[in-house]
Amino acid sequence: MSNAQFYLVIGIPFLTILVALLVNVLQVSGIRNDLHALSGRFDAFTGRLDGIGGRIDALNLRLDKELGNVRTDLSLLTGKIIELSDRISRLEGRLESH
Repeated sequence: MSNAQFYLVIGIPFLTILVALLVNVLQVSGIRNDLHALSGRFDAFTGRLDGIGGRIDALNLRLDKELGNVRTDLSLLTGKIIELSDRISRLEGRLESH
């Protein structure tokens, strides 16, 4: 076996391993970049969800306030109806006594 053949027998597998390692490093680097980009998109999406949650909380507060106003108005109307019912009952009692 000549020196050239010896160098080829040793060199070709060695170069193949080096090229394979380089390709793997490039692939891992690409995957890492993709994961970082995906993480950024998730962070942006989480921020949007937090904003929507804040808006929903504000709407809940407004609805609670309005519901309280409706309850107050309903209580007032119920009181007025009871008052009118009492007045009608008294008027009916006066009419029956005459």
